[in-house]
Amino acid sequence: MSCPDDPCGLGLYQAESPAVRPRRCAPSGTYSYRLTASLGDTVIVDSEEFPFEKEGAVAAVSFEGAWTLKGWNGGGEIPDAPGASGLILHPATPNPFNPTTTLAFDLPATEAVSLRVYDLQGRLVRTLIGGEVLPQGRNEATWDGRDDAGRRVSSGTYFWRVEAGRFSEIGRMVMVK
Repeated sequence: MSCPDDPCGLGLYQAESPAVRPRRCAPSGTYSYRLTASLGDTVIVDSEEFPFEKEGAVAAVSFEGAWTLKGWNGGGEIPDAPGASGLILHPATPNPFNPTTTLAFDLPATEAVSLRVYDLQGRLVRTLIGGEVLPQGRNEATWDGRDDAGRRVSSGTYFWRVEAGRFSEIGRMVMVK
């Protein structure tokens, strides 16, 4: 039986071998679905993966009805929503901004934190906090619209990413001149 790989472009991967895509007529078993969000081609900003069980074989002409989710929206644990980790970003203030903006966030516990600014292509523009341990509660940093070399950035949209422990959140801001 001929079954094309990933006929619907779903990005399905076997749990034991993430680099192998199951065929439409893949055997019953446990698989994982992985979704990755990125800025450009190189900076992965977030990803989520959940397991599911595939039961039975699929007829060559039908793709529907053979995949069963277990453990995700099927009575099991539901993945965390943004901010569910306790890491909360506040809107950049002001936004749009010129020449500076304040980037505030709440930490659920004392953590080592990084706060980085990226351009629309996903390139690192500036590291404002590089692994410093910050206290639980509200923390903030001010971005002066400059890159790590001290040059003023162009007008445009920028993203700021806070990482604390195993959690991360992303905010957006606009520099206007």
